Formats: sequence, C-alpha cells, structure tokens
Amino acid sequence: MFRPALLILVMTLVARSAPAAIDEFLAGLRSADERRRREALEALVADPGCVPEADFPRARRALLDLLEGEARSDLRGLAARALATRRTAESDLRIVERLGRESDWRAQRPMLDALTGSVDAPLALLLEQRIFREPRLDVRILWIEALGRSDAPGAAAAIRRVAGIPLDWPLAQAAAIALSRFPEPETVDRLVEMLAGGDEAVCAAAHESLVKLTGMRSLPPRPAEWEAWWRERRAGFVFPGNAPPPDGEVRTVPTEGVTLPRYYDIPIRGRRVVFCLDASASMWGRKFEAAVVELSRAVRCLPTSYRFSVLFFNEHPVPWKEELVPAYPFQKLELLTTFSGLTTKKYTNIFDTLERALGFAGFGRYALAEPPGVDDVFLLSDGEPNRGRYRDTKGILAGLAELDPRHTVRIHTVSVGELPRELLAEVARARGGGHVHIEAPR
Repeated sequence: MFRPALLILVMTLVARSAPAAIDEFLAGLRSADERRRREALEALVADPGCVPEADFPRARRALLDLLEGEARSDLRGLAARALATRRTAESDLRIVERLGRESDWRAQRPMLDALTGSVDAPLALLLEQRIFREPRLDVRILWIEALGRSDAPGAAAAIRRVAGIPLDWPLAQAAAIALSRFPEPETVDRLVEMLAGGDEAVCAAAHESLVKLTGMRSLPPRPAEWEAWWRERRAGFVFPGNAPPPDGEVRTVPTEGVTLPRYYDIPIRGRRVVFCLDASASMWGRKFEAAVVELSRAVRCLPTSYRFSVLFFNEHPVPWKEELVPAYPFQKLELLTTFSGLTTKKYTNIFDTLERALGFAGFGRYALAEPPGVDDVFLLSDGEPNRGRYRDTKGILAGLAELDPRHTVRIHTVSVGELPRELLAEVARARGGGHVHIEAPR
C-alpha cells in the first residue's frame, strides 16, 4: 500500500515535465532530510516510471552515491532496490561490492533481493571465484547467497559444486539454503547428501531446503528416509514450486508434520524468539561453557523463517542486538563470534531481563518504539535473583502478569542446579512455557 505522502510524490513526479521531475527527484535523493531521501527512494521502487528512461543515468549516479555513503542501513538497502529497477552490469557489480562490506541485515537483505535474478554469467563466475579466495568467513557467506540469487546458466551447478566440498558449517549452511532456489533433480541429490553429512546445523538447513523444493513436510530430517523416498520418485519428479510463507506471516509454526528446532529439548515453536543467558559470577566455568554450547547449537539450527536475539544478563540485562535479526548464517556466525569475549561477573537479575525480553513485544519499561513482536522467550539461570524490580516468585509472577496479561508471549525456562529450580518452574508454568532442569556441571 502507498503511504499518502509517497502517493502524492509519485503523482507529482509523473505529472510534471521531465526536467522538473528529475530535478525534484535528485533534490530528494541528495537532501539532508532523511525523510525526503526515503520518500524519493520509495517513490522510485514503487513506480520506476516516475523517472524517465532518458534521465535515469543521472539518477543512477545519485543512487550509487547513496549506496556507498548513506548512514542509515535501511536506506542503503532501498538504494540497492532502486538501482535494481533499471539494472546494468555496473550497478549490479557495485551492489555486490557494497554487500561485501555490509554487516547490517537491514541493508544486506534488500541488497541480496536486488541481486535476485540479475547476476549475469560473468558476475556469477566472479562470485564463485570469490567464494574460494575471500579470507573472511562472513563475506564468503554473502557471496554464496548472492550466487544463489542468480538465474545465470550454471549458477545452480556452481552452488552444488560449492556444497559438495568440505566446508565450515556457516558456508555449508549458506549453500544448502541457496540451493532451495533451484528445483532440479541434481539439487535434491546434493541436499540429500548434505542431510547425511553429520553436522546438525547443516542437516537442518538441507532439510529446510528439501521441504521447500519437494513439499514433503512430513519427512523428518533422517537421511535414510529421504534417500528411499527420492530413489522411488526421482525419475519424472514434478517440483511443486511451493514457496515458504513470507517472513513474519505466521507467528507459530504448526506442529503436525514439522520438525522444530529445540533448545534443551524444548521445541521452539514461535518464529520470533529471544534467548536470555545468565552471565553472572556463579555461572563461571563449565556451567557457562555448557550453556554457550547449547545456545550455539539451537541458534545454528534455526530455520531462515525465524528471527532471534539474545540477552546476556547479570545484575542488568545486556542485549546482543536491539532488534530481532533474521536467522541466516551471517547473523548466526555474528552471534557465535561474540561468545569468546564474554565474561561472567556480578549478580543475577531475572525479572528485569524478562521485562527487557518482553520489550520486543512492546511491553514494559523497555518497550521498543517499533516492536517486532516476540513469540517465545527462553531464560537460563543457575541462581536466585538478587537484583531487579522483583526478586521473589510471587512478585516476579505478578509483574509478568501485569506486563503481558493476555499471555501473548510464552516464557520457557532452564534451571541449572537447585537454587532457581522452583522459581523457574513456576515462571514457565504460569506463562505457558516449558521448563527443563539440569544438574550443574562440576
């Protein structure tokens, strides 16, 4: 839907003479006013005809300047989408180059969308070469995904070649995800092989892509079952072409016929999830190491339709990100690389941490201005709360009921050792979640 201001801008640009239209459009792109830059970009994305063909080279130069120099990540992404309305080999290459320096998903995703279908054969070959030559693991992930967006002849075979060699899990997972765009028997062959590869995160991605390609939601991620099923149907198989629901369209994944990711064996049913990890002094040593391993495993196995964030807490909650990020390999790797710099210290604040998590849903003192919503919160702790607005079971339950009286967010808990066991079990029971108790490692 058009916003009123955007609709007015599009109509004005179309109605005016060509020189006046392009001058006004360029003035909008180069304005110091963020709102004007955004409206100009949105107008072009909504209606490419608002800038005449003859004037687009001037507009392209301004768009390339925004792609490189715009401070706001979402506007850099919009600039890429605007460039994609009139593609050239040069602009596609510039988007690829900028993507290699982009760390914010709000720009990454639109840049990758802008490349979908537009990566020609020479650029696809360049990307395949960079996948093997680029020293940075996170950038190699983006090159794999960009190559997977190509409709150039040979792109599918290139991704299959990448997927067929030994790779670190983020690269293999990216390749498995990229293969979901290529409904060919050889692609299913490769994904079934990846399913048997052993790495749980790669198997999860291969299974996700197999389900997208074949529509077989009822088959679990067990290699033998997929091998038997595919052996019987490969010859003459007709791909259904069913696409996954748009990101955010479904709040909770249906349980029937679906293999869900899990955290300490609790199914992660919601597509929007926040993990809360105790980093207080009492978690020092093997307890924290074991908790990081399990959180890493769970995050690595999240499907691409999920969004997630993490709160580390001791006497205060500390968000890894002030937003929910899409569960793609780049973002997963970004989280996992932060663990090496974490230290356990200070006290335990459970209520304020849960309130901070509920802020993603728009509740409480930490409510975000534009809350993305959250379906499931998972909290792990080894201690009784000794900091925070409420520190006893009754107060914490009452405070949560006040924040979210309709129980829109499920809260699951993991108690490490006996100290928080009763409290965390009560919180999970009251908030519609699951509770798991584990013995503290010695």
